[in-house]
Amino acid sequence: ALKRGVAAERAQDYDRAVAEYTNAVRQRPGDVSARTALERARLRAASDHFTRGRRLAATVKPDAALVEYELALELNPTSGDIETELRAVRQQ
Repeated sequence: ALKRGVAAERAQDYDRAVAEYTNAVRQRPGDVSARTALERARLRAASDHFTRGRRLAATVKPDAALVEYELALELNPTSGDIETELRAVRQQ
């Protein structure tokens, strides 16, 4: 799972990397490198979803933007920027 996560991350498929690293952490909960890789992939995936959400919001596609922002927030729940954009889309 760790090798598949690395491959997905190299291909910039961060959602798949999150899934693979999550499996790696489940298989080896004490593996610090797997946990670190998972956190890195989560942040990158969140960033990708946030960027897609902003693009969709700018093209007046609030429903699609909302989905992307929710995914981003799920991956990075501490991001104030994501929360702000999510609130703005919900108010539309």
